[in-house]
Amino acid sequence: MRLSVKLFVGCVLLVGCSKSVGLERVIVSGKVTYQGQPVNQGSIRFVPVQGSKGPASAATIEHGTYEVKASGGVPIGTHRVEIQATRPTGEPKPDHLNYLDNVKEPVGQYLPPKYNTNSELTLNVETGRRMNYDFKLD
Repeated sequence: MRLSVKLFVGCVLLVGCSKSVGLERVIVSGKVTYQGQPVNQGSIRFVPVQGSKGPASAATIEHGTYEVKASGGVPIGTHRVEIQATRPTGEPKPDHLNYLDNVKEPVGQYLPPKYNTNSELTLNVETGRRMNYDFKLD
C-alpha cells in the first residue's frame, strides 16, 4: 500500500512538473548600461508575451552584468524585458532600524518607467545553449 502511494505521488510530481521542465530554455547573459554607465545593481526580468510559453525568468544585475541561468535560463520565444536599477538615495537609515547592522542605507529605483513598469523593451530568445545580449539604455 505504501509503495502504491509513493508511486502515485511520484507520478503526479513528474507529470505536474513536465510542462515547465519540457520547455526549451537558453542561458541569456550580457551587460546593462544607462546613459553610458554600467548599472551597478538591479534586476532584469524576462516576461513571455502572447504566443510565447513559460514562466517569467529573472536575474540580478551586478557591476553592469547579468546572467539568467536558474531553471536552465529563459524559455525560447519573445519576452518583454523589465529592468530595475537601484542606487543609494542619500537618505539616512530610519532611526528605528539603526540597531540592525544588516539593514543598509535606503536605495531607490532610478530608471525611467519605459524600462520597467511600462517597458518598451523586448527580446526574442532563439534556440541555442547560450545567448549574449547587451541593453544600452539612454
